[in-house]
Amino acid sequence: MKQLFILLLLVGLTYSCTSEADRIPTTNILDAAVASDLKLDPNNQKWRADEATTASIESMQLLLETFDTGKTAGDVVAFQELGKTLNGELNTIFRQCTMTGPAHDELHTFLTPIMKDVQILQGDDVAASTAAQLRLQDRLGVYQTFFE
Repeated sequence: MKQLFILLLLVGLTYSCTSEADRIPTTNILDAAVASDLKLDPNNQKWRADEATTASIESMQLLLETFDTGKTAGDVVAFQELGKTLNGELNTIFRQCTMTGPAHDELHTFLTPIMKDVQILQGDDVAASTAAQLRLQDRLGVYQTFFE
């Protein structure tokens, strides 16, 4: 019994001495899985995005947050409408973007899979649209990790 107590005490002390910096944040793991093709700038900082781009991305995030998959399960028209609206936001980004250089290139890297999934939403395959909608939520969710 005494040995068990000492063992538990040692384990407790060892764990309590581990610094927070040594623990891997789970949000960074998720971001890395969703956006393995993205990186921060050379100074390990977020890329600077223009206001129009950020506003359109936030609008897309809100559209996906409010899209009720429970009510739209199997409704191809609902997915098509979502795709059409998201495509309008993408067109706004392309029309109003003033970004240049490496930040602009990184934005294109960020947007490429989004454009593909928005195209899928506008199709007739409900299963593919459901998967695309989930990927879009994940991808758009990491925007603030890489851009400010």
